[in-house]
Amino acid sequence: MNGSSQPKSKVIPVEVEWKGGKLVEAKIRDIRLTMDAPPFEGEERKSLGPSATESFMAALGRCHMMSILKAAEDEGVEIKALKARLEGVVERKDPEETGFKQSTWRFKDITINLEIVSDADDREIARVLRESHKYCTVGNAVRDGISGKYGKVEIKKS
Repeated sequence: MNGSSQPKSKVIPVEVEWKGGKLVEAKIRDIRLTMDAPPFEGEERKSLGPSATESFMAALGRCHMMSILKAAEDEGVEIKALKARLEGVVERKDPEETGFKQSTWRFKDITINLEIVSDADDREIARVLRESHKYCTVGNAVRDGISGKYGKVEIKKS
């Protein structure tokens, strides 16, 4: 199926439900993902899952890896193994900068360090990496910016 016969857009549903404290359960197709916040320094509790920030970085890493493999296939380059280590830098924005009542954190930068096992030369790998950027939906959203808004809000009384 070529690109012109595919729909221009599609909806990808994900349901997220608060489970108390800092726990959230995401329902993605028939998969359940428990998300939590890391314990604060000195806090005596075990985290039950990745944070939203960590999950976002994992999604970005996975998306880039699949994009690299797709580009390698398109370019006829064999990749035998691929590993990525992402490092996200977040910075605190204080209330006087944001107008919010408390400090908030924002990603400043995310670096994706790659370990690629391949017999291809540096030029071929560079070409694959250049081409791979066009395939990563999550990476493209970060690069291009996306809108996020509340849709329908249903209020139920307890």
